[in-house]
Amino acid sequence: MGAPRLSVCVVAQNHASFLGRLFANVDEVAWEIVLIDGGSKDGTDELAAANPKVRHFRVPWQGSVTRQKNIAMDRARGEWILILDCDELLGPDLRAALPGLMRNPLVRYYKFPRYNLVQVRPHRHVVAKHTYPNFQFRMLRRSTRLRYDERLPVHNLFEDPRRPGRRFKGVRKKLFMRKPRDLHIFHYDFYLNDRAARERKVARYESLQPGGGLESDYLWEDQEHRIVDTPPPWPEEDHRRPE
Repeated sequence: MGAPRLSVCVVAQNHASFLGRLFANVDEVAWEIVLIDGGSKDGTDELAAANPKVRHFRVPWQGSVTRQKNIAMDRARGEWILILDCDELLGPDLRAALPGLMRNPLVRYYKFPRYNLVQVRPHRHVVAKHTYPNFQFRMLRRSTRLRYDERLPVHNLFEDPRRPGRRFKGVRKKLFMRKPRDLHIFHYDFYLNDRAARERKVARYESLQPGGGLESDYLWEDQEHRIVDTPPPWPEEDHRRPE
C-alpha cells in the first residue's frame, strides 16, 4: 500500500507575491495543491498554471473565508487534507514529519502550534495570549467530512457533523486528536503587514462578522506580549519580503 496522499488546500486572492513560496514549501509532501482563487488579478493564474500539482479553481469571493475553505475541502481528493493560509509555510520539522503523521492508523485530526513572526533572519515571533502557541486545527482525514461553520464568515471553527450548529470538539478526543508541540506552522502576516494594514484587515473582518474579536489576533501590540527568538530550523523559502 502506498503512502497516504495529502491535499494541501489554500484560499487566496491577489497573493501571488507569497504563493510561489508556499507552493515550493509544500511541493515535496503535497500530492495536490487545491487553490481556491477569489478573483486574483496579480499573476496568480500564471503562477498556478506553472505548477503541475496545483488544481486552480476560480470561485468569486462572496464575503466568506469559511465558505471558500469549505469549497477547497470539497474538491480535495487525497486521503488527508491540510489547510494553510496563503501567508503561511510549514516548518521543516513539520514537513518532514507529515508522512509519519498520516500513517498513524488511529489519529483522525491534528492541531499544530503556530509561530506568528515579526522578523525574519533572525527569526522572532510574538508570545501573547492569542499568538503562541496558537494551536491551529489544520489537518484531518478527508473521510471525517468535517467542514467549517459557514455562519462564521471569518472565524475558522469546524461544525459538529453529528450536531449541526455546534462547534466540533472531537470524538474521543484523546484517542483521535493529536497536538504535537514541536511541529510548527510559520505565519508571516505580522511580518508582511504593518500596523495600519492590520487595522484595515480587522475593520474588514469586523464588517463581515461583527463582534468577532479579531483585534486580539492581529493587533498584538495592544496586548501584554513578548518578542522572542524563534528556534531553528526555519523555512528556507522565507528569506525575503515580496517585491
